[in-house]
Amino acid sequence: MVCSVHMAQRRNKNSSNRFQKAYSWFGALATLACVLGGAACKTKGKPTNTNSTSPVASPNARTLGESSSKIPLRSRVVPSGPAFAIEAGGGLGPVRFGATVATIERLMGAKCDEMSDKYCRYISAGIEFELTKGVVSGIIVYRHDRAVAGSPGKTWGRTRCVIPPDISPRVIQTYVHSILGKPQASEVVDAANPNRTALREIYPGLLIEFDQGEYTRELIVGSIRIVKGTGTLPSQ
Repeated sequence: MVCSVHMAQRRNKNSSNRFQKAYSWFGALATLACVLGGAACKTKGKPTNTNSTSPVASPNARTLGESSSKIPLRSRVVPSGPAFAIEAGGGLGPVRFGATVATIERLMGAKCDEMSDKYCRYISAGIEFELTKGVVSGIIVYRHDRAVAGSPGKTWGRTRCVIPPDISPRVIQTYVHSILGKPQASEVVDAANPNRTALREIYPGLLIEFDQGEYTRELIVGSIRIVKGTGTLPSQ
């Protein structure tokens, strides 16, 4: 009886070994088939749920994406130059009307980026000093990205100068009015121009030009001219 049991166990063990060897050969053949078949193996196995588990872009989302892609991303523009107060009728910080080029450069802490007998420009700081007979006769602070007149391909940088407390180029017209009140006079600019300038407003000692935003068409400060005296509109 004991011998019969041992013989049965031996037969079962041999059968198990043969089964394992057969299974191993089957596995090897299946692996080889997958290597040779490639894509065929990928179609087998657990089916993929093709319902709403993966996000599908809606037509509205696609339209919004296409619309947004038309607006170029702008890199952050770092302000440059001294942080002078724009003083109506007086000057730009310590730079006053009648200052020589030597005085301008000393107070600005740098040489003019561009200079002629008519101006001293600090392009990266968005500042232009107009000259008459070698001294300051006008001061203009520009918004960044505005074209530099007479210098093709150049645009003004971002200034650190403000009308106290915080009116700087590119702020919207309604904010200017909330701080300075309504202007003494205004002039609509009808002619097409590269800066999209649409309006000029006169305050005592200041002339502010408003440009239309490139995408929003909202009026934003394009330039601030400091005018000696009462802010009379200079001839264009």
